[in-house]
Amino acid sequence: PAGITRAAAAPAPTGLAYSYDAATEQVTVRWDPKDPADTVTTGYREGGCSGPSTADGPCFVRASGPLLDGNSFTFRMAAGRTLYFRVYAENAAHLTTGSVILTVTT
Repeated sequence: PAGITRAAAAPAPTGLAYSYDAATEQVTVRWDPKDPADTVTTGYREGGCSGPSTADGPCFVRASGPLLDGNSFTFRMAAGRTLYFRVYAENAAHLTTGSVILTVTT
């Protein structure tokens, strides 16, 4: 319809990896830095998934709180656990594009 403008989607984050510090039980999830030519992405949000594939159930984006403006986040996780994460790039219209699912095992 006339008068409606579509916002360009932010490119999905790539290069997801994590590290785990057993002494402090800290997990750091990282992804490739934002491309300098990317004028669409305003920041990132973390999300969780039901399993290692979308066939295992839904993924959820953390919609509240400030955007992540770098290319990593850290959280505490006890040893012997497995969680599934996605990182979402967000555009100015608050639309998100999810990365592949990252399996984090401590």
